[in-house]
Amino acid sequence: MDNNFDQRKLRVFYSLVIALVAIAAITFLWSQSSVGRTSALLKHELESASRDGMAISGADFQRRYSVPESSNARKRIQQAFAEMKRWQKTPAGRAYAKLERALSSKAGLRPEDVSLLKPTLTSAQSVISILKSASEKPKLDFERDWSKGPELQFPEYSDARPSITLLIADSEVKAHDGDYTGAIEDLDAGAKLSRLIGTDPSLIAKLIGCTMRSQISTRLEGIIRSVASNSGLLTKCKKVVTDFGSDVSLQEPIESEMLFGRSAVQLIAKPNNSAMFGASNQSVLSMSRFGPARAAYELKYVQTMHELYRELGEQKGSIPGMTAVVKKIEAKVRQSSDWTYGLTKLLTPSFVGSVSAIGDFQARQHVLLCAIDLLIKRNQTGSFPKLMLGTTGQWSDPFTEKPLIYKLTSKGFLIYSCGADGEDDGGEPMGNTRFSHFDIPFKFP
Repeated sequence: MDNNFDQRKLRVFYSLVIALVAIAAITFLWSQSSVGRTSALLKHELESASRDGMAISGADFQRRYSVPESSNARKRIQQAFAEMKRWQKTPAGRAYAKLERALSSKAGLRPEDVSLLKPTLTSAQSVISILKSASEKPKLDFERDWSKGPELQFPEYSDARPSITLLIADSEVKAHDGDYTGAIEDLDAGAKLSRLIGTDPSLIAKLIGCTMRSQISTRLEGIIRSVASNSGLLTKCKKVVTDFGSDVSLQEPIESEMLFGRSAVQLIAKPNNSAMFGASNQSVLSMSRFGPARAAYELKYVQTMHELYRELGEQKGSIPGMTAVVKKIEAKVRQSSDWTYGLTKLLTPSFVGSVSAIGDFQARQHVLLCAIDLLIKRNQTGSFPKLMLGTTGQWSDPFTEKPLIYKLTSKGFLIYSCGADGEDDGGEPMGNTRFSHFDIPFKFP
């Protein structure tokens, strides 16, 4: 009787083993089939994207965005960043770091801060000189291996903003000493560097470039007010604003995001080919662990990036049009019950913020250009014009595509953009109590 009982247990055990093996085999075959279908859909999507003019591979990126060595600012920028890191470890660099927060604030430096700052910058002049030299190059290509996909690193961006802050610091000291020409030259170098950084075809580069431009324009406003009666210096200030560039495209960053998604799908489909993407073993393990689901997530992201690219291209740089497109797609993704939108739901809101950042930069650029022209006109005629000097181009508000709002005051003028919400808030800037409804103004005096 005991033998019969043991045999029954053994049969149950074998049956369970066979069932588990069968389930594992079925799961494996389903997984392979699912990833295979995803790969086929990806191939179709990439062919369609290529017909729409998208760069869809690392080789495409390298062909499209490579720059001749003679025109490339890469080596000088990397040299400047390396020199800056060494300088930051010196006593002067550590003393400067204590004042750096004040440089980043809207209030700026106090006179006593300038006195403390001046001696720390003496030993930083070699770094500043290399940054200025780099800014004179017309283009930038960090020569990245875009085929690495999601494993690609962007080490330069951690040094980009400190480099701009250093130029601003040198400008502040020179302005305090009355050397406005030198102060403006420092900001012009910063404007050119921010434009160069912003041309790197990635979303983070676009956002950092806009932030750098905002830092420069904030400091430039103070100098414009200080040299308001000197048309020659105002013309130099206008060159700074012009050197920011006028690129408002999001299509290059979208291409890079699509490339990252493509690489992830292919890495899941063929993990043994991970070397072609530069992926680490840990990355391969983490992607393979959730293969079919992760592949489906990444495919949906690729499809969404293609849709964004195509629809944004139709807007021809119109900020209201671009805003409507990204908000429409973000809402569609957010409201969808399709589980494969999981990754896309996390990432698409960043594009809404990116369009707002680009519009903000462009609005500040227009406002400053117009303010400078109004001041030069006052210097020529003795009074500010009653009406704006134009209604299109720099005189238009990127957020409303209508003329900027211009008002004469008892001692000067106020000119402003309505900002991202498109509503006239009377020229009130963003402040401690205004985070959503504010304008982008320049007030003189």
